[in-house]
Amino acid sequence: MLASKTLIPLLIVVAVIAVALFGLWLASRAPAPDTSADVEPVPSNALRELVEAAVDIAKMVAISSGQDVIPSSITESDGRRTHAGYVDAATIGKNGSDRLSGAEYRSSVDLGFKHLAGQDDDLAVLAYSGRVQHDNVKTDAIILEAYERGYPVTFRFAQPYKIDETKQTGTLDGRIYRLPDGPPHFSQTAASRQG
Repeated sequence: MLASKTLIPLLIVVAVIAVALFGLWLASRAPAPDTSADVEPVPSNALRELVEAAVDIAKMVAISSGQDVIPSSITESDGRRTHAGYVDAATIGKNGSDRLSGAEYRSSVDLGFKHLAGQDDDLAVLAYSGRVQHDNVKTDAIILEAYERGYPVTFRFAQPYKIDETKQTGTLDGRIYRLPDGPPHFSQTAASRQG
């Protein structure tokens, strides 16, 4: 009788441990949930600073004098920044004007994407004028396509602006905001992005 009084609780403890171990074993065999799609990549402070530098350049070179932004980039590698503009020389003036037509402008944006896709920069931002819908209103904006080595996306931003053509001036209108991310490292042309 004494043996059964100590044996039964011991068997219960062993059974509980066995069930717990079986549960752990079973849980370890289940695949881990994929949360990678739920996590949105966040641009680094260095990339955000480069985006702000691209806005400053666009404001100084174009917006403040009442012009749209000619497609241009600012890149950074090993702490060194480089700025470049993109105008598809083969298309300039074909519309009989000193301004780029819509097709000429898109061609110049594509030229910027192709150039940056062939580079090996740590950080890169392509800036160009476009139209975005913000707060249910279509507005002119500097579109900023920003790449950072090692990230699986191109971060996209917009900086709204207003041009006063009569005074030949312009101003930034509000703050930079984030657009939906694009494919990594400028791998698509403008035509396929708009598609």
